[in-house]
Amino acid sequence: MYSGISLHVVHVAGTRMIRQGTDGLSRGNFSTGVMNGVPMSNFVPLHLTAQDHSSRVLAWVQSWATEPNLTPLSPTDWFERGHGILGGARNPDGVWIPHQCTDRWFLWLPAPGAAATVMHELSISRHKRTFLGHIFLCPRLLTNTWRQKLHRVADLVIDIPAGCRPFWPSEMHEPLILGLTLPFSDLPPWQLR
Repeated sequence: MYSGISLHVVHVAGTRMIRQGTDGLSRGNFSTGVMNGVPMSNFVPLHLTAQDHSSRVLAWVQSWATEPNLTPLSPTDWFERGHGILGGARNPDGVWIPHQCTDRWFLWLPAPGAAATVMHELSISRHKRTFLGHIFLCPRLLTNTWRQKLHRVADLVIDIPAGCRPFWPSEMHEPLILGLTLPFSDLPPWQLR
């Protein structure tokens, strides 16, 4: 408290703790995980996206998504393209006029460490451009910074357990969280939750 640091306690799956070696250490097993020389940071992958974990995630999303060429937004796209904007130009009066992109669905695949920033940008986009749809996929790590906001913004939130589908095998340990934000409806109640 005196130094002003922020301490984040990250919940990890029990299967990840077994692989990391903490579980076996209490039983005298000194040959797994960290005790075998593997860095601790390898066992809390806050910097890896769902696509970094499994290359099959993108193909799975593209198999059911309505957008034919759906690709993940890059971190630089989160602040412009994710809002439905592709550049812009000044009009004769010198006022900046943004150009709207033709995409109507956007795929957000952040790393858990960046998911709070993505949720902030996604919620702004949701209210600025109500006709856009968003698909959010993130491993269930560091959820204390972003999960509550996901449940407020998304119309549908699904946890996909590790090992229940070929694109997210049991080696992933934590579930994959899918959030769907549908475009607003033209009629009341405006949202399909």
